[in-house]
Amino acid sequence: MNLGRESKAVYSTADGLRTMPVGPWAEKKYSHIKLYIELFSTGMKKIWQYRVYVDLFSGPGKVQVRNTEKILLGSPLLALGIRDKFSHHVFCDQNPIHIALDQHSATESYFIRAIWVQHPDHP
Repeated sequence: MNLGRESKAVYSTADGLRTMPVGPWAEKKYSHIKLYIELFSTGMKKIWQYRVYVDLFSGPGKVQVRNTEKILLGSPLLALGIRDKFSHHVFCDQNPIHIALDQHSATESYFIRAIWVQHPDHP
């Protein structure tokens, strides 16, 4: 789905991976996402042996705040980086570049027990 905005990728200065430009509101958004992920995973770890993190609009692993050098972890890397890990992760995005970046970022940066990345054109 294209909402009339093209997402021009920029490059992260630290690792050379592409990032998606976001507005200044994103810092608060990702802070809330991280808190929710941590609360859920920690709160449910003794109730459910298997916990699956599903991100239907994952975007790339990192984002960059427009007109700044600030790089933030996107929801895929936030979910992979929590203390009380999910047993499985599912990342979906309409942009195949984001999916490839999620796979690369995840396998380069985190120990992963199970990860599945889905693009709608490739079932």
